[in-house]
Amino acid sequence: MRGRLIHISAITKSGQVLVRTMSSQSAEFPNDSGGMLGVLKLLVECIPEVTVEAGRIMEWLRETAVIIAKANRGMMWITPAGFVVLHENRKPKEVGLATADRMILVYYRDDKQKIDVRKQVDGIVAHLVHSMDAAYMMRTINRLHAEGIRHFAMVHDSYGVHACDVDLLNRVLREEFVRIYSEPVLQNFLDQQRKAHPGISLPDPPQTGDLDIQQVLSSPYFFA
Repeated sequence: MRGRLIHISAITKSGQVLVRTMSSQSAEFPNDSGGMLGVLKLLVECIPEVTVEAGRIMEWLRETAVIIAKANRGMMWITPAGFVVLHENRKPKEVGLATADRMILVYYRDDKQKIDVRKQVDGIVAHLVHSMDAAYMMRTINRLHAEGIRHFAMVHDSYGVHACDVDLLNRVLREEFVRIYSEPVLQNFLDQQRKAHPGISLPDPPQTGDLDIQQVLSSPYFFA
């Protein structure tokens, strides 16, 4: 559970919004006697220092999302698995429903309503990351199936196979990761946004570093 708290914070936001998000998650530990609040403080201080480039990417994604959202447009992208993702949060429409003894306020989706800028910005990082994780899992499972494996136990970013198939899983995990991230993922994402919104000026993504992604193939601790 504590690992999940750190995972959620690492792909969410920074500053006050990050604190609120993590504090809501820490409510799952009612008997912690304040220990989790100390962890929150440390994470807020350490994440920007440890994951500098990730922070820049997060800010770029949020900046891109706010520009598109203020033009009252949603976002869409296609993952490396070919799955089409629609990121479009609109403000719900309110309708009063009269019953025998009271008035009930009902909210429903209306495609004519304006885009909710705050939800678009707050959700873009997690949605893109999760869509990439899902694509990674889909491609990994398809590859394993092609290699003869028929039994899987998969949840989000956790992979399970029978013990006799673990070595194959380890190899395929690395190879599919390298295949996906050898491509310019952020630039591809931006190209899709620019094609969908030709009249909107969007910023370029942060420059990539000098990591040799091929090293993942020989990394013993890439996936645990």
